[in-house]
Amino acid sequence: MNPGLHKELTARLIRDFSFREHSGWLNRGKCPSCGEKELFAKADAPWNLRCNRRNNCSHEVHVKQLYPELFDDWSTRHQKTPERPNAAADAYLAEMRGFDLPKIRGWYRQESFYDSRLGAGSATVRFALGQDVYWERIIDKPGRFGSQKANFHGGYRGMAWAPPGVAPDQKQVWIVEGIFDAIALLHRDIYAVSIMSSVNFPSLFLAGLAQQCASNEAAQPVLV
Repeated sequence: MNPGLHKELTARLIRDFSFREHSGWLNRGKCPSCGEKELFAKADAPWNLRCNRRNNCSHEVHVKQLYPELFDDWSTRHQKTPERPNAAADAYLAEMRGFDLPKIRGWYRQESFYDSRLGAGSATVRFALGQDVYWERIIDKPGRFGSQKANFHGGYRGMAWAPPGVAPDQKQVWIVEGIFDAIALLHRDIYAVSIMSSVNFPSLFLAGLAQQCASNEAAQPVLV
């Protein structure tokens, strides 16, 4: 967790729930559900707050639900610099999505999106699908853009996003809708690609995969 975010989040939790910090844990917090002082969380990564009264309460809440403003404006908290051109994108992927950045470096870059109708812009996390074809996630106060949480550029029909530089698994290739879904599976050593939309049949990707496997029947994976 980013040190600045951790410091601010811990201060809020102690203020709002009267936690006591001891031996790596935040303990004795007042549970908002049952009112007992049984709420606890990990001190170094207080993402989830849980009530210890498992049989009588079992209340659980994620800090993103409690303090959404801390996870809603990434480029303000993580300023882009020449040395860190992907600062906000890195923070979003690591802290909001829980991804291991060394595993996915080079797969994305930080860019920007602007809606002229609203007069509002945002940093984005952009993933390339092909020449001048990409998908990007809006990461700064996305609620300003209504239902639009992401932006497509170029025609992606028949295409799929696949992890750059990672060879398809010899046993299985999982086909999922979202890029973040694919990355989550890749973190579990499951090779996955994203087709971006449930109505997009990845004919171009499958043709390329078939060509790769044509010379080696043993390497032909099962599509899942």
